[in-house]
Amino acid sequence: MYTFFLVWVVLISSCIALRLGKSFYVLGLVVTVAGVLILIPSLVKIVALTLTIGWLVLSIVQMLAGLNQRTARDDEHAPTPTPDQHKYRPEIDGLRAFAIIPVVIYHAFPSLMPGGFIGVDIFFVISGFLITQILIEQNAKGTFTYIGFYERRIRRIFPALVVVLATVLVMGWFVLFPAEYENLIRQSIAGSLFVSNILLYSQVGYFAQDSYALPLLHLWSLGIEEQFYIVWPVVITLLRKHRNGLFWTFLLLCIASFVTTQYLHKTDDDAAFYWPISRFWELGIGGIAAWIVSTYRIPYTQPQVRKIASELSWAGFILLCIGFVVIKDKTVFPGNMALIPTVGAFMLIVSGGQSWVSRVLFANKFVVFVGLISYPLYLWHWPILSFGMLYLEADFTAYLRIGAIILSVVLAFLTYWVVERRVRETREQAKLVPTWLILVTMLGVVMSAAVFLQWPIPTVVSAQLNTQTAKTTLAKIAARTNIQTCMQAGFKTSFRANCNLVAHPDSTRTQYIVIGDSIAKAFATALLDQTIDHPVLVMRKNGCIPLPGMERYGASDAVSVKCNVPRGIPAIYETLKTMPADRDRVIFVLGRYTSIEGYKPNPQSRRVIRLKYRDRPFPETSEQKQTDYRDSLVEMFDRLTALPRTKVVFVYQTPEFPFAPNTCLRRNTLPGSWACPVPRAFVDAFNAQYRNIVEEVLPLYPQIDTIDPMQMMCDTENCYAAKDGQLLFSDDTHMNVHGAQLLTAGITERYP
Repeated sequence: MYTFFLVWVVLISSCIALRLGKSFYVLGLVVTVAGVLILIPSLVKIVALTLTIGWLVLSIVQMLAGLNQRTARDDEHAPTPTPDQHKYRPEIDGLRAFAIIPVVIYHAFPSLMPGGFIGVDIFFVISGFLITQILIEQNAKGTFTYIGFYERRIRRIFPALVVVLATVLVMGWFVLFPAEYENLIRQSIAGSLFVSNILLYSQVGYFAQDSYALPLLHLWSLGIEEQFYIVWPVVITLLRKHRNGLFWTFLLLCIASFVTTQYLHKTDDDAAFYWPISRFWELGIGGIAAWIVSTYRIPYTQPQVRKIASELSWAGFILLCIGFVVIKDKTVFPGNMALIPTVGAFMLIVSGGQSWVSRVLFANKFVVFVGLISYPLYLWHWPILSFGMLYLEADFTAYLRIGAIILSVVLAFLTYWVVERRVRETREQAKLVPTWLILVTMLGVVMSAAVFLQWPIPTVVSAQLNTQTAKTTLAKIAARTNIQTCMQAGFKTSFRANCNLVAHPDSTRTQYIVIGDSIAKAFATALLDQTIDHPVLVMRKNGCIPLPGMERYGASDAVSVKCNVPRGIPAIYETLKTMPADRDRVIFVLGRYTSIEGYKPNPQSRRVIRLKYRDRPFPETSEQKQTDYRDSLVEMFDRLTALPRTKVVFVYQTPEFPFAPNTCLRRNTLPGSWACPVPRAFVDAFNAQYRNIVEEVLPLYPQIDTIDPMQMMCDTENCYAAKDGQLLFSDDTHMNVHGAQLLTAGITERYP
């Protein structure tokens, strides 16, 4: 990656020097920049992006040199747009196609185009350009009204959205469980009111493991756009007679938004992704492009301008391609790397559509057609893929995904042809479909959804869920009532983790201690049954395997789960060290040790896990990961085995599944005898890396006992998420009460 950006810097530096017309600058500039980056490699991305923007600014300045601005009064009485560049530009629709196709591919095949999601950022630039251009023109002519503006937005956005929302709500009734369906209704209401991004921010991240279970996840971008268009028309109207002031306002707003985005990435990546303030700069870049095109009559046929425009179009196209390659899920986004697709789209727009790239690649009939249906295609593709992933999960094969894409294209075309075109039709200068009818229909969907939320909703799959819920209720433990938090019990250590205990008056009773992450929760719950007549202490922190010194990160190096803060995992070990050894103790150690893999076996999960041991750098190779894991495991065993009167029991991780076990209920496969099997070879292969390390280290500690869930939940052929018609897992990773009871069966006989 460093070499790629370094080459980019050298090329851009050369282009800047040549653009300045000073050939002797070339060698000096290139050598200077390259030398600095060799000495300070961490600056390579920033320098590359800075030089690219510098070259862009220089190109535009030279392209506009000698041209006169149009004033606000130029078009006040003009019956039609005067400059040619305000006419329909087919390459803009082609650019929409280059935005939507990668998004669809990314959602269907994330590994095939990991940077496909940046198509949304290209859409933001296009939208900012088109809407700003209309607003500037109408304000110049004196024809702008807020009512007219929002009426056009309603007629553009609502018709297709109403059709998709209604269809998704019907489909969800057949596929989703009641709680999932209630959440879908909330999503539909939020999507209708264009606040979906705010709702999703409070629920789940775009790249989170269960984002596929949200059929209306993609409506967050519509929310961003419409929130932007609450503010933007006001700004343009207030400065309608001050063209230069409008430009500087656009620029300052974009800079402020961009800086805010960088700040949010240091504190909350989801806020940086979903909050409107952190996305406004992308739409604002499109607004700056609109200001340039609307303010200057750019003579694109003039040789010098044509040459610069051609270079801009090629550079823009190359930047888009680069963005799809170098930007991935784990990229901090929309950080400074978001400049790659947005600046690329900006270059293509201001190049005017006359270049070979614009005419051949973006304005050909097929690409323009895809661009025309891009909005309904965006609306349709994700719900179809989401329902397919929910219903089929691991069985949602590549062929079925391709079929889902084809179905999305067909529905998008029908929506465009039957709904959108009909809404645009007029008869005798009257709208064939009145705006009030569109608005009332959307309000009807919102009100109906809100009413449905007030009562229990029996979806088609409710019966299967109710059966399982009844079985789970009957099997639930009779929990002891004297459960205390560690704070209530007077523990001196301050916990950021969960800490609970049950005391016992008999000091001869062995104390059961459970430490770990969320996987330890069910195991600990089973030990709180009234039949387990032992004192119990549970110390766990969700997301943190109990390896001392091991910190967990997501995609960003700056945002950790805070496992290794004093009140996290260290507090567990400090408590164990300082507790009085007044009785025998058994410590059960549980965790999601497969975190070393960095991902989950469920193909729908895209959450990245990165582990870092103490002050060492992030491991890049498999060997480095294994070394860090081994050292932390040895440290854990050393600490635990040094405790007096303590027996350590290492509990191997329970099987992980490439599907959510609820899928078995959703599809109702083999009623009464289903077991949700997954091949044992698949589970063993996924667990191999961590198990090899554990089995290498354990012989050094013969005093440590082990419990292996594979012996109870697997046979030689398969591992099972259910037994005797009863689920053992609450999701693809965590046991439910039944699984925990299976795992703890006979525990009191083994450790009396």
